Amino acid sequence: MLCKLDRINQVFTDTVMFQNGNISVSYFVKLQGSSRIIKIYSIKNKEEKKEEKTNMIIRVNLPALRCSLISGMTARKFELAHLCLAPIMFAMVDKGDFTTYHFRVKIMMIDNNISPDVMYPVIMFPDRAKKLKERDLPFIDIVCSI
Repeated sequence: MLCKLDRINQVFTDTVMFQNGNISVSYFVKLQGSSRIIKIYSIKNKEEKKEEKTNMIIRVNLPALRCSLISGMTARKFELAHLCLAPIMFAMVDKGDFTTYHFRVKIMMIDNNISPDVMYPVIMFPDRAKKLKERDLPFIDIVCSI
């Protein structure tokens, strides 16, 4: 089977030969940011397909989550560190046979405010944060099926 990676959002069907027999396989290519994703799946007869039942779907979208570490060791309280995650998306889909979890963070920023003499206390921040678009790849993207 030879995949045509230059054909985006088109479904192709091909036959894959094994020692036991042949299997009809379909695939399509889609773009996600600057990556190409190939999805390959076998075609089942209508009798073989069982009805998929979704038991539970949970989706959580937070525009931002900010955490500060505050020092209380002295009379004057000050911020030691600041963490910002924006936006955060979490999804869980339970289909009985398997459960899929998806966790995504677009931007992560960490500030270090321990030293008051530092002009720019930022430890981690995206170069072009204001130019990031929705289709750009996220900072963290974890998908797992159990």
